[in-house]
Amino acid sequence: MIRGILNALSRLFQPQLTPSQLNYAETAQWKEILNQAIADLRVSVPAIVQSFDASTQTVSVQIAIREVVRTPSGPQNIAISPIYNVPVMFPSAGGFSLTLPLEKGDEGLLVFCDMCIDLWWVRGGIQNQFERRRHDVSDCEFYPGGRSQPRVLPSYSSDSAQLRSDDGTVIVDVAESGIALTAPKVTINSSGDVDISAAGNVNISGTAIIEGKSFLTHLHTGVTTGSSDTGPVL
Repeated sequence: MIRGILNALSRLFQPQLTPSQLNYAETAQWKEILNQAIADLRVSVPAIVQSFDASTQTVSVQIAIREVVRTPSGPQNIAISPIYNVPVMFPSAGGFSLTLPLEKGDEGLLVFCDMCIDLWWVRGGIQNQFERRRHDVSDCEFYPGGRSQPRVLPSYSSDSAQLRSDDGTVIVDVAESGIALTAPKVTINSSGDVDISAAGNVNISGTAIIEGKSFLTHLHTGVTTGSSDTGPVL
């Protein structure tokens, strides 16, 4: 008896097709609707800078991946139109910013926001939505960085942090003590000049070594009284 009740309940709660589903494949239609909704949703995508406006810190960008679009002649890969006036998201906080000289061809990531960002971008602070829209192509922000394989950095340092030029001719290297170093170390390499300008003193704590010689303990040859030049540094 109990088994019979369980079988009856099982048949009662088992998903059943309706007559329309049997003859019309309604489930497939709903799947198609969901797939189309997902296709319309934008989240993030790689993009390439076309131009940069330093006064507004905005870029025009070209999305780096073409969309597959249905056409009467069949699916085609079609480029999305360029997007203009996209805010650039530089690392910035606490009264300091890290700025980058963006130029055409630089790569990065476009992030499409949940809501309309128009009033926030113009006014700052907390604002109402100017229009009610979600993940719209016009509500994106550009995060510079990220590299495709043809643009990977040469001589990448895997054991230090660097602020560097892409070609490696200018590098500020910050390394912790570890296997290769007995103490933390900051190294500045430049193929050109290194200029330091300060309204006050330039203070050096520790021994200053210039071309292998201590600035504090070096000796001069040919030291004589009067106004004549001294000899070279020993």
